[in-house]
Amino acid sequence: MTRVRVEYSTAAGPQTCWALMADFANIDFFNPHLSESYLVDGSPACGLGTERQCDFKGGKGYIREKVIDWQEGRSYTVDIYDGTLPVDRTVTTLGLLPQSGGGTRLFMETTYRPRYGFVGVVADHLIIRRMFRNMLLKVIEGLAEKALAKEKAPMLAA
Repeated sequence: MTRVRVEYSTAAGPQTCWALMADFANIDFFNPHLSESYLVDGSPACGLGTERQCDFKGGKGYIREKVIDWQEGRSYTVDIYDGTLPVDRTVTTLGLLPQSGGGTRLFMETTYRPRYGFVGVVADHLIIRRMFRNMLLKVIEGLAEKALAKEKAPMLAA
């Protein structure tokens, strides 16, 4: 199994970051890789067991994921059980850590097993890990950007 973890600090508060994260169906709001995201029919809105589909931009595939751990106000973990990624058995966590001086430390971590045997292992070392690292970092950067914008919006209206 390969593990990739990225972290990113933002001045936005943890409550604002969590509000965006907990709007589970709408991760496309801050994930720049997605054209849309939505709950799978019959799924609860958030929490353990929630399922969503995420469609990648440009018709480049999709993933379906199910929440397997939900830590209110802190993190959630999803099992990506279907999709077009070049890996198997993918589990991803999106979380936050409040910072003592203010702001939030965001993190995203994924573990997966490359497909295609030895060829997949080589591809993982050459391409896939870097691809995942870049993808995950863009997601939490997008989250940080939207959270900051959300906090600044009331100030602009005043």
